[in-house]
Amino acid sequence: MMPQFLSGRAEFDVREDFELAEALPIDSFKLLLRAALYAQNTRQPIWEFALDLGTLRAAGLTDCDLRWLAMKRYLDHAPEKLSAPLPAIRGGNSSLREFTERSRFVLTPHGRRFVQCLLQRSVADCLVLATRPAVERLLPDSGAVFSSAGCAVPVPCWDGERRELSVGRAVVKRFAVPAENQERVLSAFQEEAWPAHLDDPLPPAPGLDCKRRLHSTIQSLNCNQKVPLVRFHGDGYGRGIRWERLSD
Repeated sequence: MMPQFLSGRAEFDVREDFELAEALPIDSFKLLLRAALYAQNTRQPIWEFALDLGTLRAAGLTDCDLRWLAMKRYLDHAPEKLSAPLPAIRGGNSSLREFTERSRFVLTPHGRRFVQCLLQRSVADCLVLATRPAVERLLPDSGAVFSSAGCAVPVPCWDGERRELSVGRAVVKRFAVPAENQERVLSAFQEEAWPAHLDDPLPPAPGLDCKRRLHSTIQSLNCNQKVPLVRFHGDGYGRGIRWERLSD
């Protein structure tokens, strides 16, 4: 099963991308990642923190570097300051040849995960960004995320189209009817590549206590699992969610 955020993407060799990116100035990636984290922290569109061409050039990136990052869809590019995101850049788009002093750049969700792996210097972790066929060509166990220590650590995968939560080939939970809050939480975990802790992704709703709603959603996520391989917990403050991998 291909992770939802990679649906429709072309296959590519993550190892080669990682090796090419390692030759680029590390400070430029730190700036881009910091902008993405600021947007997440303030719950603002990432374009509010987009970096201009001059800033990235000063950090050591050339127009050629930026063109490669955009064609690989690690960066999104806008011709000027925006308050809302543009559609993802596709390779061959003529706008990639039109960088100006007003151009703005942000990491795509895919690019953010790639940069986080790059900063950790873990090519093994970056393999999870590849499509499943690409992973199968490079590793024997495509149902696992590989840590920098080389150990297979199975993590969940949420397929929004099939509405299935799985670990490897085991389907943990399948939704036959809409469950908006649960699905929103699972989509957020998938988008962030399953961090240990996730801030409450449910939007405020008039008349509803956010902490109680989150607690109820966590209880629902833990109920009716076909194969109990994942357990969700609150963070103790009512503001976030944690998850743990249960033994087979």
